[in-house]
Parts: sequence; C-alpha cells; structure tokens
Amino acid sequence: MRIKQLLNNLVGNALKFTQSGGVIVTLSSHTTRDGVRVELTVDDSGPGVPETAAATIFEPFNIGKAGREGAGAGLGLAICRQIAERMDGSIGLSVSPQGGARFHVVLPLTACAAEEAAAAAPMAEPTPHETLHVLVVDDNAANRFVAAKLLEMFNCTVELAENGQEALDAVSNRPFDLALMDIKMPVMDGIAATRAIRALPGPAARLPILALTANADERDELDYVAAGMNGVAQKPIQPDALLNAIRLVLADAKDEAAAA
Repeated sequence: MRIKQLLNNLVGNALKFTQSGGVIVTLSSHTTRDGVRVELTVDDSGPGVPETAAATIFEPFNIGKAGREGAGAGLGLAICRQIAERMDGSIGLSVSPQGGARFHVVLPLTACAAEEAAAAAPMAEPTPHETLHVLVVDDNAANRFVAAKLLEMFNCTVELAENGQEALDAVSNRPFDLALMDIKMPVMDGIAATRAIRALPGPAARLPILALTANADERDELDYVAAGMNGVAQKPIQPDALLNAIRLVLADAKDEAAAA
C-alpha cells in the first residue's frame, strides 16, 4: 500500500508539472541475499528543479516555486521521503534525460515467509454485457486520465466530467451504463450529485454509481451507500480492485433489475 502511495504521489507530481512532452515510469527489481531490491524511477519533460531548490524539495511544506509552473509540493514529496526512509530506502532527485526532473527511489525489502503472504482477494465473475459506456467524474485531471485509460483497457467507452453538476447534466441528457464518482469536488460534490441523479425521472435514476475516493473506510462507505451509491473503489486506483468493484456493482444492478 505504501509503495503505491509513494508512486502515486510521484507520478501525480510529474503529470501536474509536465505541460508538454511526457512522463516515463520505470519499475525494476532483483533478488538479493535478504530479499528484493525495488527501484522506481519517474522521469518528466517539465521545467525541472533548479539546484537552489533541490536541497529542500523533500522538506515538509515546501511550497516554493521550485522552477516548476504551479509548484506547491506541500507534503507530497515529504511523505514520499518518509515512506522510503521507513523502509530503509532512499529517494533522490536529478535531471531527467527528458530534460525535466527525475525522482529515483530505492527500496531494499526483506522477503516474507510464504505463510505470511496475503492471499489475493477473489475476483467477481464477469457480467455479460457489450461495451460499457462509463462516466468518469473527478475534478483532478490526472485522476480522470488514469481512470479513463484503465476503462479503455477494460474495453469500455468513456466520457469525462469535472464536477457533480457536469455529471448531473450528462446523465440527464444521455444514457450511461456506470458512473465513477469522486466525492470531494467543487460546484457540486459526489454525494450531492448522486442524490440529484437518484431524483431524476426514468431509467437515469437507476444508474449504477461507484464512489472513487481515498476516503473509503467502513463509516465513509456507509455514508456513500446511504446517499445512493452502489459501491466504493479506492484511490490510488488499482486496476484489479477497480475491475472487481465494477463487476460487483454491475452484478448487483442486474439482480435488482431482475427482482423488480
């Protein structure tokens, strides 16, 4: 979980500061005498970080310009450093071959005993359907991009909305098979948007809605379901977990339709 959090922060920063060009993420690992050495590298073609700012970029509340448009590292990079150091690893900054910033993380991890390895959660059975048309609702451009690309991998078609009001307008005017709904958004949040969709006339009110949020403990999930959502998928997005959540929501929706 912490490795995913670390990587999500670094990739999110790279996408935020790269206005043109690209972001390249490289993961590698090899076995060692004590376990496995994992290396994560995130390269971008953005403006980079000047030497004067590089020394403090991993400090908490570093919100200086750092040579990057829209800079405001805040706690993100400090959290990355803490995660790496608590795993006895390291994180460093250098110049990317693409001309921007390169963040390089090394994690010397110890191997767990076979009986300690957590069993993977069982995947729900696929529900028979043609290509799903999915509405992704999130105020963060990087989150919309990642969700859309994953859905395309799942052979879905996608439309995007930046807030709950845009989602409500979209659902009111054309059919969707599913909505992935962020919770905290400007203009109209995910809870308000879900309640508004449930109040629509006709089939639109029964649209399966999956909360897509970092706030996904049991109490939060109960609030989302009470508002009319059908399930929860956690951020940072994990492809297998998202696919499983979608299958579960669609299976439930199919059962409800059969019982109606």
